[in-house]
Amino acid sequence: MVSLVDFRKIENKDQLLKWTEVVRNYAGGSTAQWTDLQDVYGRSSYQLIEDIAIELKGSERSYVFFAIWKCSGEWAFSTVVDAWIKYRMKRAEGDYFQKEIQPLLDNIEERENALEESKKKIYRKIGDLRTENVRLQSRVDYLTEELRDATRRSVDRRAQLVKLRNVAEAIKTIQEFAGNGSSEF
Repeated sequence: MVSLVDFRKIENKDQLLKWTEVVRNYAGGSTAQWTDLQDVYGRSSYQLIEDIAIELKGSERSYVFFAIWKCSGEWAFSTVVDAWIKYRMKRAEGDYFQKEIQPLLDNIEERENALEESKKKIYRKIGDLRTENVRLQSRVDYLTEELRDATRRSVDRRAQLVKLRNVAEAIKTIQEFAGNGSSEF
């Protein structure tokens, strides 16, 4: 029996493309040759084939998909196509993330930074106002004490004034009695 490929399993891109070409162009040889092509695929790493197929572009990828379907059936074909679809979806999600989500996250981050800066300014202003409040409260306490002292002095002066008025009235009364010549004392 003459094998249509010179390798027992697919181990790289070139071998996968050669195997694909042989399968696509297989026009009906012996059953042993066809079985040999199936065995080459069967001995190969499905993960490696999926990885290679994912990276292929355009017609090369289509030919590989067709060859897998033709030689190994729907299950093998759907496995490789599913892997390719998942890859494309992840890539599309990545693109969507980069184009749509990342700018939003960047905008949120910028706003958070601006908010933090604003908070710092507000906290500084609150600190300054607290310091000013303490200074003003100290001034209020001082002025309150001064007012109390002034009030005490004023009350003392009023009391002295009242005493002086009482003394003046007493002197006046004495003078009136003394001026009348009365001796009522």
